[in-house]
Amino acid sequence: MSDQAPAVFHRDRSTWLHYTAFAVFGYFIYVFGASVSLLRDDHGTSATIAGMHGVCYAIGAVTVGVFGDRVVRLLGRKRVLWSSLFGLGVVSAVLLGVASGPLLSLLSAMLAGLTANFLINVVLSSLSDRHGRFGASAITEATALGAAIGVTSPLVLGGIIVAGWNWRIALLVLVVMVVLAGCIYGGESVPNADHPERAAASRSLPPAFWPAWLSLLLCGSLEFCFIIWSSDVLQQHAHASMSLATLGLSAVVVGLVIGRLVVARLATRFQLDHILHGSLVVVLLGFCAFWLSTIPVLAMIGLFIAGIGVGPMFPLSIARLIGASEGLPDLANARASLAIGIAFGGGPLAIGVLADQVGVYRSMLVIPVLLAAAAAAVWWSARAAHRGSFKVQAIAVRSNV
Repeated sequence: MSDQAPAVFHRDRSTWLHYTAFAVFGYFIYVFGASVSLLRDDHGTSATIAGMHGVCYAIGAVTVGVFGDRVVRLLGRKRVLWSSLFGLGVVSAVLLGVASGPLLSLLSAMLAGLTANFLINVVLSSLSDRHGRFGASAITEATALGAAIGVTSPLVLGGIIVAGWNWRIALLVLVVMVVLAGCIYGGESVPNADHPERAAASRSLPPAFWPAWLSLLLCGSLEFCFIIWSSDVLQQHAHASMSLATLGLSAVVVGLVIGRLVVARLATRFQLDHILHGSLVVVLLGFCAFWLSTIPVLAMIGLFIAGIGVGPMFPLSIARLIGASEGLPDLANARASLAIGIAFGGGPLAIGVLADQVGVYRSMLVIPVLLAAAAAAVWWSARAAHRGSFKVQAIAVRSNV
């Protein structure tokens, strides 16, 4: 724990800088998810090419997963954070906005995967170090804020489409967010790792880390599948208009926000592994309502329920990974990027490839398969945690948010 970690959960300006950075990520990832189907229409490409945007994002994320901790040690967290903010919120957004074909949009996705995962790693590691035993509460708040800001991106996109404007205008919001963040928080400190010498000397994570890593990968795949493909299913099966289908993604994100806001209170009564299993059941119920409904409103209610279940998965999985790393948060978060990259590329691409063969609607049956695999992985990681040298620190998420 950092010497700077307060005895109470205090949100200082540095904390709000990290929250703002995650808000930029939240807006980008959800506008990116909603834009994949719009890019498909603009470019006249196949579902497989649309799914390749997830693969390109994954390539960037996997790169961070392999080399990210070394880059952070070399440059320091502050330089990496601001470089990532600029790369994600300005360069990637502009490339996506001007893309007249899949080449530029795929390049934007790859750069986004690289910069977004550097940003995530620095934010989560810094919040964990700065707030000590309140670190997971700070992580939960950051991810909830990111999802809350993310709600606005499908709303902005849908509103722009209804108004008859070019949907790419919504990407300009990211540029404004980064400029404002620089004006307000440019001089704020970013805590570096407490024990950089240990991180440099030790490249080995404990065995109990990897089952938790696998559960993050599978849970992350679920979230990305909903983000990338739910609007297509709303259009094709529930017969929603393009603008309504784009707005429908907000149902998932609102559910995510609610799920993340209540997770700290649930953790005061239940073990984290039980919460994750319960979340998977909620996702299954929401998916069934979404997949079976031919009425847009009912399908969106199903997406909302699924979002509530998906919401707690990321912050809880990350908190467990950091706890499993035995004092190597930057290395743990770098390897988490590897899982997130595979998740972003694997699940959505599988649906895209199947969609070209059997249609998007039937290809979404990949999700129940992922649910079953995620449930098994959470169970395995819980057993590994009890056998290993670490125990999940429930107090970290039981703090008042």
